[in-house]
Formats: sequence, C-alpha cells, structure tokens
Amino acid sequence: MLRRWNSARDMLASIATMALLIGAVLVSVFSGATPEGSTQRCAALLDRFVELRLLAVNPKTSPFVVEQKQTEARAEAERSRALEQCERSLTEDSAACADRAHSADELERCFF
Repeated sequence: MLRRWNSARDMLASIATMALLIGAVLVSVFSGATPEGSTQRCAALLDRFVELRLLAVNPKTSPFVVEQKQTEARAEAERSRALEQCERSLTEDSAACADRAHSADELERCFF
C-alpha cells in the first residue's frame, strides 16, 4: 500500500515540477532572442528540472526512476501543449541561466 502511495506521490510531484518549470518559462521576464533549437532546449530543461527535483528529495533516486518521471513529465507537457509555449517564450538569457543552475530552485529562479 505504501509503495502505491509513493508511486502516486512521485507521479504527482513530477507533473507539478513540470508545471512549475513551464509556468516559469511562460512568465519569464528576461528579454532576448529566442535561442536556436528551443524545442530541444525546452525538453532538456524539463528533463533537467525533473532530475534535479527528484534528486533533491532523494539523492539515491535510481536513474530508471528519473528517466520514468522525465518521460511522464514530457508526455504531460506535450499533451497540455506547454512545450509549445516554452518554445515561444524561452530566451537566450533564461536558457543560459538555467544551464548554469545547480538545483531545481536555481533553475526556477532563471524564469522569474
């Protein structure tokens, strides 16, 4: 029973982190040109955000679980068209800041 609850909690956490990242991109106040390859950049930023958030909660999270949660987050982002919004809103400044981030919180701050 506890295992099911943990799985459901992890799935909801992944979706919530994806929503936070995409929302942060959408409200980005940075100015600058849209980076080249923004489709891949947005997907990579989402993957990185999910990984950083999962590892912050449990540093021993297995690579399999990280990959599974990234896949779930990407599917939800595509379903909700959030990645398309990210592609239109992402700037060079915010993407470069996110690339330098060492934690999910740092990554989020790049978009506020």
